[in-house]
Amino acid sequence: MPEFLRTLVFARPRGDDQFADCGQARPDDVASTHRNKTHILSFNPNDIKINLSKEKTLIEAKRQTLLTKNKRYLSLIDKENIDEYEQLSDNLMQLRQRIGKCEEIIDTLVRYENNLTSLQENIESYSTGGSERKNGNEIYQIRMDSFNKYFTPLAQKINEENPILVYSPDTHKFPVSFSALSGSSTGTRKSLIAAYDLAYQQFAIANQIQSPHFIVHDVVENVEGDDLRTIINIANGIDAQYIVAVLKEKLDSSHISKAEQEKLTILQLSEDDKLFEGKTVNDRENSKGNILSLPFEF
Repeated sequence: MPEFLRTLVFARPRGDDQFADCGQARPDDVASTHRNKTHILSFNPNDIKINLSKEKTLIEAKRQTLLTKNKRYLSLIDKENIDEYEQLSDNLMQLRQRIGKCEEIIDTLVRYENNLTSLQENIESYSTGGSERKNGNEIYQIRMDSFNKYFTPLAQKINEENPILVYSPDTHKFPVSFSALSGSSTGTRKSLIAAYDLAYQQFAIANQIQSPHFIVHDVVENVEGDDLRTIINIANGIDAQYIVAVLKEKLDSSHISKAEQEKLTILQLSEDDKLFEGKTVNDRENSKGNILSLPFEF
């Protein structure tokens, strides 16, 4: 109801007051009201002026606020400097875009910082003395013992050594090493590498580890002949390929029969049958004196 609506009065004639105390309408009042239907509306002009003045003041305050915030742009429009207004609008849009890009970069940097912190915590936990190292001591020792069950017997067959693969939990050292070695020659190391690779093939198959089932070695000429022959015999009994590049003279000196060589040979190369055809050393030396010069201009 508007504020300037003062009163709404229903006129009724004076009469019986039996209903006055109980607050109920008298029957004659109801009848009189229906007959007369007299409504009196009273207005105060001063109140109307006051309310209108208040409304006008509020509207003027809002107007002044809008003018103050947009004074620069409105002055441009008043002076018909539309080009400057559009330039300012473009600059504002570019600033907002730059702010958006900067916020995106900040979010990316925060994510990288969080990831870096998480990685550093993982490194510390897996480093020497870390929680993961302490909790995993028994697990890696069980696995090393399981692997050495294959590795040590193979090494003993190949060169009569009884090495053990040892794992070091110290992150400042190389994680694995051989122990209980009596020799350290190049041939010994080569034969131990062969024993290690062959043992891992057996270990992977037994533990259903997904890995390539082949081994590639070269420069086995330093391995003792008996050791090389033993390596080949062991490889023939494992469900994996043992691929090795070796001179025929080494196979002959290792007392590997010609029939077995032919059976196991996949590819044989010679002076007349090369894998990559090209100029010989003599042809290359002779071609050095016949260099074709072209008249390039710089």
